[in-house]
Amino acid sequence: MTKEDTADSQPTLADIIAHHALQRPEAIAFIQEDAGTPSSLTWRQYHESSNAFALFLIEQGLQRGDRIGLWLPDGIAMHVAMVACEKGGFVAVGLSPRAGERELAHVLATSGAVALVSQAERNGLAVKPLFAQLHQGNAVLRNLFLIDDHFCARVDIDQRIHALLPCAAMPDMYRARRFAANELFLINTTSGTTGMPKCVAHHEARWLRFAEYVQDSAPLSCDDVFLCAVPASVGFGLWFGHFTAAVLGAPTVLLPKFFVPALIRALATHRVTVLAAVSTQLIMLLNAIEKEGCKLDDLRVLYTGGEAVPFERAARFEALTDAIVLQFYGSNEAGGLSYTTCRDSQERRLRTAGRIIPEMTVTLVDPHSGLPTTGTARPLCKGPLTSLGYFNDEVANQRLYTDDGFLKMEDIVHIDE
Repeated sequence: MTKEDTADSQPTLADIIAHHALQRPEAIAFIQEDAGTPSSLTWRQYHESSNAFALFLIEQGLQRGDRIGLWLPDGIAMHVAMVACEKGGFVAVGLSPRAGERELAHVLATSGAVALVSQAERNGLAVKPLFAQLHQGNAVLRNLFLIDDHFCARVDIDQRIHALLPCAAMPDMYRARRFAANELFLINTTSGTTGMPKCVAHHEARWLRFAEYVQDSAPLSCDDVFLCAVPASVGFGLWFGHFTAAVLGAPTVLLPKFFVPALIRALATHRVTVLAAVSTQLIMLLNAIEKEGCKLDDLRVLYTGGEAVPFERAARFEALTDAIVLQFYGSNEAGGLSYTTCRDSQERRLRTAGRIIPEMTVTLVDPHSGLPTTGTARPLCKGPLTSLGYFNDEVANQRLYTDDGFLKMEDIVHIDE
């Protein structure tokens, strides 16, 4: 992938996975930890399983552009389902693994999802009767597909079990359904801290571009082992666990549920070299390392964000693990505004959010008057890493953007020379 590629001609994630499946088919794409018993998926299996699930969805009569809710743990099935949606021309709706009935109903209705992909039981709830309740209040939502834990190898529809046979290639007649990198391919949600979550619209080009800046921030390769402690349904999980590792062809360790002892065990067992965790998870991990005295000798880089990490705790983590802590500043809506790199001093890496990403235009406005200013103020941004805004919510989009198309951040930041 080069900087000269345009968004509508550049390779998509499906193309990248197909390349790995051809060049190194038996190399591992994912390792999933389930109660200490890991399972794995090769690049060939990733490619063929996503083909098979895409074909199944097409055969059920779903149309290009239909939205499909994915309510799954952060495991192999979630990643396969997202790529299957891309290949079949369906917009994936990434539902939080912890979503409750009210949130599910809201997001599925707002996104206009026509189908839900889940498992027989989620969060202690039987999904079939829950779906029946959701359908009663949402006539558009008419299909439920229950898949198994790992390979999307079985689908339950209308109480019949369909076996999905691996499919090495999509038939030519369906290739035109695939999304280009600049098309809407996924909808996920904000945190919903001020009410029901808003639906954020994404194209792949922004996350593929983001992956290039991750590679610039540290020397990463297919020989690294990634672990993402953040679900793939959120922005942080998308850029790290779903896109960056795949671009490199590196294996990713998946934890369907975040639990510090399981995280430490997975880091050690699989000799993880690159970890992504939000600030709270980093501190929880550090507390456990200090208490238990465990070693993470293979860890080289920890990417974090979401909020600033306390300098003393981040420095202590580096001292105990010899890993470098790197931060990106941005949001689900904005993508990245700035980043730190392994070339920066510890002071810059841990006390700042680094330098502004070159392709992003970032300006400051006074939070009260909205007038342009410098120094410490509210940032606005515009550039290739931003989202497509909120889906089906014009009122929220009017609050999100300025009249000249800059996306508003809610933080107060300081930009120096």
